[in-house]
Amino acid sequence: MGALTGPHGAIAPSSRHLAEAVCASVPERSEPVAVELGAGTGPFTAEIQCRLGGRGRHLAVEIDPLLAQRLRHRHPRAEVIQHEAVDLRHLLEERGSESTDVVVSGLP
Repeated sequence: MGALTGPHGAIAPSSRHLAEAVCASVPERSEPVAVELGAGTGPFTAEIQCRLGGRGRHLAVEIDPLLAQRLRHRHPRAEVIQHEAVDLRHLLEERGSESTDVVVSGLP
């Protein structure tokens, strides 16, 4: 029962097919800014990185410090931000972005 006091995150990671469907709106052209909320274990992160193909900018917001560290290691092209997603406008402004082209959420 202790694991349920203040839980965050999903019970199981999202599937590759779900990640493809959720991330379909990430532009495959130009230099888009993609924001990911609740990056977790990274299934959406991987799909966003694949769709960007080295272009644009990917800001992945994850509150859990261990998951954020793993994401930084596995996806060095993503800008992993360990923070609450509720402060999105402030997080974007701090990084010199006034807007985003797409927001993908893995939050349950």
